[in-house]
Amino acid sequence: MCIAILNKVGTLPKEYIQNSWDNNYHGAGFAYSNGNQIIVYKTDTNADVFYKKYKKARKSHPDVPFLLHFRISTHGTITTDNLHPFLIGDNVALIHNGMIDLDGHSKQDNRSDTRFFCEEILAKLPYGWQHSVGIHTMIEQLGGWSKFVLLDVDQNSYIIGEDAGHWYDGNWYSNNSYKQVNKYVDFGGKKVEKGGSTTGGFLGYGNSGWDDDYDYPVSIKSYSNTVSVPVATVTKVEAVLRDKQVIGRHDMLYSTYIESDAADNGQVIDDYYGESSDMKLDTWYHMAEYDGPKESRWDLMITNVDDKVYTVIGQPNKDTTYGSYYIIPFAIRHDDIVANLLDMLNYEKVYNTTSARVMTAIDNCYYLLDEMYYDTYGGYDNVQKEQDVEQCDACLVAFPKDDMSKVFNQYKVCKDCATQHEGLFV
Repeated sequence: MCIAILNKVGTLPKEYIQNSWDNNYHGAGFAYSNGNQIIVYKTDTNADVFYKKYKKARKSHPDVPFLLHFRISTHGTITTDNLHPFLIGDNVALIHNGMIDLDGHSKQDNRSDTRFFCEEILAKLPYGWQHSVGIHTMIEQLGGWSKFVLLDVDQNSYIIGEDAGHWYDGNWYSNNSYKQVNKYVDFGGKKVEKGGSTTGGFLGYGNSGWDDDYDYPVSIKSYSNTVSVPVATVTKVEAVLRDKQVIGRHDMLYSTYIESDAADNGQVIDDYYGESSDMKLDTWYHMAEYDGPKESRWDLMITNVDDKVYTVIGQPNKDTTYGSYYIIPFAIRHDDIVANLLDMLNYEKVYNTTSARVMTAIDNCYYLLDEMYYDTYGGYDNVQKEQDVEQCDACLVAFPKDDMSKVFNQYKVCKDCATQHEGLFV
């Protein structure tokens, strides 16, 4: 969730800017002081536009500190008004990585938690508050694990929660998301994975694979070959669903990382069964026999964006400050799979976190998908011909012809079997 950067030395490489944007994709901003006033620039266009503006400003002011921030939303609407840095009065700019839970910040408030904090609390402090150690302590206590950076018009900078970030080449970073584009975000002071089964995830994220000094549970299952809904598409689907009012304006949509084979099979199953489904788009479906609290009930819907149908799962009746929903990169419209997924989500009590339950339910659907895929193509009848598939002589599963390898024109094996059993079919 976001990255905050104090840039004191040089111009940051474009790679750092691009990685920061790709990992925190709801927009970015920077601020600096020319000695007379603080200049703030924000955009949600793209990394190239941001980098050009930043590079030009850095070239004209090479020796002054800059604040940079890249946002992924958790509170408040996704607008440029909620992008950092925030100007407090005329003489202080602030960026923040983390969350602040403040009394009085209602769900109906479109402002992010940081913006609310700046406008309702910090803006009312006496002049010169940014220099006060006591105020820094107050901010640190309110923010918990959060990290803040302040910059005033006199070009003084202060980091609150400095030890939770790190310095590199003379510049300070609140987390590692500038280093590479990855499946992780910084959430709740933890580096967490955007998907995958987990023993201790948060909001659909798993806790595995981060190469720093944080100590997290190990993922139950690691995915070596996964697919997901692209970030730009997630953002677009999220906006469409908000406009249609099927999710709340503060709710967030997260992509699940699905094993490639299961995603391929899921798409094939939906291609075959989807046309016969009577499920309506953008309509929440739930288990008729569900007898638990309505606000705890998991529902499912399908939505079509740019002629592609996706599955969205979540708890639309849950009254929270912000809700979390998960998008699957193919449509699940077959009754058996829908029932299995919702049954797992609503009644599985073994796993003690939201993400563990979501991912385990999806994992269980993989088995159904595999079984249905085999049942659909196992007889190799007219369906096989229509779909142009062939049976692998090794694993006895049907695959598209383009995915098959021929060995001396005698055996037909899928690419995985050809790799795993190299030499066996010679």
